[in-house]
Amino acid sequence: MHEVLAEALADERTGEAPPLAFMSGPSFADELARGMPTGAVIASEDRRLARDVAATLASERLRMYASTDVTGVEVGGAVKNVIALAAGIAEGLELGMNARSAIVTRGCYEMRRLGHLLGGKQSTLTGLAGIGDTFGTCFGPMSRNRRTGERIGKGEMLGEILSAADQVSEGVPTAAALVKLIQERDHSYRIDLKYPIIFGVADILKGSRTPLEGFQDVMRDPLRMEMYELQPPAESNGEDAKKTVLRERETALDLRESSLRTLEDALRQRELAVEAMEKRASKIQQQNRGTALQNLAAKQAA
Repeated sequence: MHEVLAEALADERTGEAPPLAFMSGPSFADELARGMPTGAVIASEDRRLARDVAATLASERLRMYASTDVTGVEVGGAVKNVIALAAGIAEGLELGMNARSAIVTRGCYEMRRLGHLLGGKQSTLTGLAGIGDTFGTCFGPMSRNRRTGERIGKGEMLGEILSAADQVSEGVPTAAALVKLIQERDHSYRIDLKYPIIFGVADILKGSRTPLEGFQDVMRDPLRMEMYELQPPAESNGEDAKKTVLRERETALDLRESSLRTLEDALRQRELAVEAMEKRASKIQQQNRGTALQNLAAKQAA
């Protein structure tokens, strides 16, 4: 967004854009209007501007922080709406708090991964503009995206929900936009396994998967390590670049091995099912033979 605004507001003669600042964090407008305590972040590439705006807005009821990581703040503000849709869908399906907590946590990891890919800082995404805003949006009763997800989980049609809504659910168009962005920017192995929440929500919204199928697919994903450390970008040459390539290969091999184990487990289950069916068929066949022999003996005796 900051790149779009910079281009739109740039001076026609010099091409230079004015300094810009962005506010983000868990800040529901209704609570702000009522003067309830709130914490938020002002992000600007101009450090002094970020501090000045934060100081101007700060009060006893509004705690402001400054940041120069505009990209990280924007990633957090976008991805948290999609995570909130997923949390709402889980609530609508009545999957329980365990499932909702897991979905939100894994969604935050996808947020961190995307932020890393785009050049955002991990510290930003673990702060108010990232995880903080995500908590409020995923669990807050005033969250539009959570409510929309909940209605989808209960079986309502997306078109009907949006047509009757008096507020915008930003996560709906954002999900498809994030999938497109990830496909364009992340060329690593099996990106669908690296962003299952974002990709799953996008599929549910476009109707290619039902809400229940979406969560079943997440539960059936290949088993793997919970977290992979997101390394800082390496130079194009040197040992750091080689280490990064090796880490990517190790991650790919790990995912492939997990996929193979999942496939082996599925084949094993099928084999057991076939074996059980064969045993049942053999038992029925034996019973039928026994019945036929009894009938034959009865006829001969008669």
